[in-house]
Amino acid sequence: MRTVRDIMRKPRGSLFVTHSLADAAEQIGPDGGGVVVLNLCGRPVGVITDALLQHWRAAYPENWRKKRCACALPDSPAVIP
Repeated sequence: MRTVRDIMRKPRGSLFVTHSLADAAEQIGPDGGGVVVLNLCGRPVGVITDALLQHWRAAYPENWRKKRCACALPDSPAVIP
């Protein structure tokens, strides 16, 4: 029987909301996974995954690399204590 732990990947690291999506893509690397996005106080506010980056690459092919991580997160992220 497979468990959640078997299919989950550890985040590659963390970035602030002010970092670019190119920074996130570089940290995720070719193996996929995700990075935790922190607000300016250092609290986690979301995760940028490879799938999310693929969406932004398709939607903004000419300038997705310049977009900030904050743009890729939902408008009202869940609060993580």
